[in-house]
Amino acid sequence: KPYAWRTHEHGRRPSWSSPSIVAWRHLRATLPEVAVHLTILDEKALTTSPCPPSQGTWVIDTGSVVTDGVPPCLVTSLRDRADIVVVPHDMARAAVLAIGTDPARIVVLPAAIDASHFTPTGAPYGKPATAATRFLLIGDDRPHRALARVVHAYERAFTASDDVLLHLVLPSRLEGDLSAWSARLMAEVSADRRHPNLPALWIDRSPIAYDEMPSLYRSSDVLVHVGTACGRGRALREAMACAVPVITTDDPISRQIVGPDAGWRVPPCGNTPATADAWQSTLINAMHLATDVVARGERARAAHARSQTFVTVHASRTMMAHALAQWGTLAPRTRRTAMPSATRPETTIPFALHAPRSLVILAHADWHNGMSPAIA
Repeated sequence: KPYAWRTHEHGRRPSWSSPSIVAWRHLRATLPEVAVHLTILDEKALTTSPCPPSQGTWVIDTGSVVTDGVPPCLVTSLRDRADIVVVPHDMARAAVLAIGTDPARIVVLPAAIDASHFTPTGAPYGKPATAATRFLLIGDDRPHRALARVVHAYERAFTASDDVLLHLVLPSRLEGDLSAWSARLMAEVSADRRHPNLPALWIDRSPIAYDEMPSLYRSSDVLVHVGTACGRGRALREAMACAVPVITTDDPISRQIVGPDAGWRVPPCGNTPATADAWQSTLINAMHLATDVVARGERARAAHARSQTFVTVHASRTMMAHALAQWGTLAPRTRRTAMPSATRPETTIPFALHAPRSLVILAHADWHNGMSPAIA
């Protein structure tokens, strides 16, 4: 039975102080015994440990937070407490294995795309294109996205006389989630105070609906997806399925997704002045190469052809079914609580799938947008 809650403010999740959270607290208090507890890690898990459930089989979906290695605060949870650890690719699996996690408890579930939804043709995006070469950057203002560095490279690569456009989509849902730099950039753009010799730049701050994503990709000529981590690589896959080539970081995940001819790669961004300058020069060169219509068309065709090899939603569900069967053969771990109590000894519980019961999903109402993790 599904439960959801909404806020009256569009695009915002309920806070702990909002009236709509009362329903969630009531449900949590009145639910029957929980058989499976699913924790889906987000960026907060880089610095905090998830709270272990007191009952039920604990499944942890690592999302993209272990791409560059397992954060120290997650070692105990993934290695010793989780019954199942779900990772998005082989690189993340290697990172989880390196801390001593039982390989039988690790399942690789790649990000899947809906090939019928992300296509090269379809409805146009609401904001019309106004440049011969349109760069698209989707993300947020966190350091690993390298937002400021991309904008600086773009402004060094082109001038107002060049027929180019950088479209920034920054759909943050949290107040105060902007750095001083990006807040100043947004103020300058909205007030039209940027230097007249700088190249064109758009900023979208409103959340983009899942149904709009294909047209958003198709409105651009090149997706810029650089930084220190590409997570699951979902944006790369979706853009390529829409026949949009990409400029991305030259790391193992991107190489696996993009291949040799579906875009342009730049080295990981370094922290020293010399490596940062080299990174910027490489990105500027890639942007210039991307303005060549013929070369861009060849890479766009290669991107779409390569996208036909990506994991589909149907294949992902099949993989999930096999994983569930595998999990049923594993002995459950002894449940560990965040604060062990001497008056409540730890006990071993039977694996939940041996005795199926009703399924209750507590989820944010915005999960209807198609971006909910495949594990769910």
